[in-house]
Amino acid sequence: MKGRIIFFGMLLLFFVSCNFCELFGTYDLGNNFILMQGDGSNEEIIIYCTTKKGCCHSGISVIPSNPSYTDTYIEEIGYDNNWIIAKSGNKIKKDYHAYWIIKKNFKINIDNCKDDCNKIIRNNVFGPFNNIEFTSKKNKLGIKLQLENIFK
Repeated sequence: MKGRIIFFGMLLLFFVSCNFCELFGTYDLGNNFILMQGDGSNEEIIIYCTTKKGCCHSGISVIPSNPSYTDTYIEEIGYDNNWIIAKSGNKIKKDYHAYWIIKKNFKINIDNCKDDCNKIIRNNVFGPFNNIEFTSKKNKLGIKLQLENIFK
């Protein structure tokens, strides 16, 4: 009996310490930005979450900007309290890569904005850039982040 109590106690501790959202393929990037994994490979996207509580399950597509662009996916990412940088790939054009910079220090009232939410977000997304343009813009903005593959 004592062994069962210890087992269930350890199991409870495990679940309390886990980030359940990451188990379901959503990674919090801060300020309502979420890196969301799809069901298959190369289906990662960045969204601005509109869910109010718990794990994010809906939002405004940021990269790709149009959710019907299913050939674009996130390959690498870096983020801090102020910025997100990302490298996207393309399922059809395998050698094509685009680079993005997202400024995170803005607020949106999800309850009160309709089409304006998308416009506010777009005004804070820079790109797509090629690698040279991306590096130049990143340096100009003083961004020290590096891209990493967090899916390994």
